[in-house]
Amino acid sequence: MNSIAAVIVAVGAMAQNEPKVLLTTDAPIYKIGAGSVKIAVQNIGTSAMSLSNPGPWAVYNVAGTKLVYTPITIQIPITLDPGQQTSWTWDQKSLSGKPVPSGTYRVTLRVGTSKFSCWIALTPTGKIAGSSYFPLRVGNQWSYSGTSQNSYLAVGQQQPNSQWFQLKGVFGNSWVRLEMGQKQTLFVKKGASIQPLFRFGLLWKFWYPIKFGGMSGLMAGALNETVVTPAGIFLGCYRLDATESDGAPLGFSSFWFARGVGLVQYSKLAPGGNKVFRLREATLKGTDGKTYTLGRK
Repeated sequence: MNSIAAVIVAVGAMAQNEPKVLLTTDAPIYKIGAGSVKIAVQNIGTSAMSLSNPGPWAVYNVAGTKLVYTPITIQIPITLDPGQQTSWTWDQKSLSGKPVPSGTYRVTLRVGTSKFSCWIALTPTGKIAGSSYFPLRVGNQWSYSGTSQNSYLAVGQQQPNSQWFQLKGVFGNSWVRLEMGQKQTLFVKKGASIQPLFRFGLLWKFWYPIKFGGMSGLMAGALNETVVTPAGIFLGCYRLDATESDGAPLGFSSFWFARGVGLVQYSKLAPGGNKVFRLREATLKGTDGKTYTLGRK
């Protein structure tokens, strides 16, 4: 298993009478054929919750339209008291008992008439985009949940015969290029000006100057941090902290990156305090050429 673990995939309830459920898997990304997927549900409400049988979960294709696996259990309801949880394992096999191929799968749990789902990725290496801190492939997308709004990143077109990609969303509309190596660097281009925006693999507390988004510099604030998001709990994250320009508008504060996934969390300064934006969903092209999805539905 890689450095990403314990995905928070669904939290109810949306309506007043729906159950309050925390559905989790022990990782959002698994190596195909290596180990089982642990699925757990916890009653986070204040009243008892009834499950129709001891295994009310199933695994579908990414769209949720084709059943891949569901356990065979006796139809005896079980009850979870407030705070109580139960768990199951999926051995990455189909209903026929054959190992499933790599790809994205949707884990779905039914509680009464309510349904909770999440995506998990089974890849050849247990990673999606290798060691990249900021995977740049046309079609890659990230969406974030904040305290009052959602925001996103999307990789648009690629300039012909170059490694420059159009990046839309959180950072406006910019052209960026990732230079790989022992110390990765994401460069940003504005007109004729090119500067390093995000530098990875720096020593702790190392600071460098930039002029972007109201920032005058960035510092390596943490080299191995854990970040909890709706798309998962990401271990070993690299954090960059912003220093603001004198007299500049309030801007970004910190950025957290996970290898093979990208920006998993960022914060912005705002009147009344920091606003934190956490990864909710991501669609990423893997090193194997397949497209994978993380997050919840």
